[in-house]
Amino acid sequence: MKTKLSAIMNNSAHPLSDQKCVKKRADRVYFLDSSAHGLETIPEDILRMKHLEELHLEKNSISFIPSGIKNLEHLQVLYLHENSLESLCDELGELHQLQCLDLSDNPLTSTEETLRPLSCLWELQELRLYNLGIQEVPILMCKNVYNLQLLGLSGNQLSSLPKEIVNLTKLQEIYLQRNLFEEFPTVLCQLSNLEIVDLEQNAISCVPDEIALLQNLTKLFLASNRLCFVPQSLSQCNII
Repeated sequence: MKTKLSAIMNNSAHPLSDQKCVKKRADRVYFLDSSAHGLETIPEDILRMKHLEELHLEKNSISFIPSGIKNLEHLQVLYLHENSLESLCDELGELHQLQCLDLSDNPLTSTEETLRPLSCLWELQELRLYNLGIQEVPILMCKNVYNLQLLGLSGNQLSSLPKEIVNLTKLQEIYLQRNLFEEFPTVLCQLSNLEIVDLEQNAISCVPDEIALLQNLTKLFLASNRLCFVPQSLSQCNII
């Protein structure tokens, strides 16, 4: 099914006819919400909106990202969670102004090669990759996407983090719920700007003394693990 945006917007019964779904500035569309509209692909009309800054396409049935996505060179926010994506096109990595991306809950083949386009998104500040079956965090992504402030990896199959994650020096929030960690990933203690660490629902038995290095840490979530005790050094953090 190929949906033409112009046809959708002319249909007053369709949600896109609501002014809340389309926002313009000087007759140029900069915000578009086309979530939960039964789309199976990204309409060509959307790919022509070169001034688009924020695009919501979550909760559709989109199975692939067309190469024309590179035309959205001003795009800063892209939500594609809860679709049917199995792979990512290389052109996704050409969105060099993208700051926020959500690819959660897609049937992606989550290998390092599949996720390679993400390593080209240098301006990315928020990346959500929930429930994708990821077994390893791509090393190249850790090396290149150094502006990340939020990284969401809950609901995957991670048992460790690569040492290269220390390159994410601006990281403030990391979400690692429902993974396979048996040990607290000590490498996180080198990320001094971390404020929120969520490791709930793993199999962690202890927290290292190095946690005291995280002087900006305000929230540490460790419920539903195998903890017998927490180190006294945790009191040196600013946990609320």
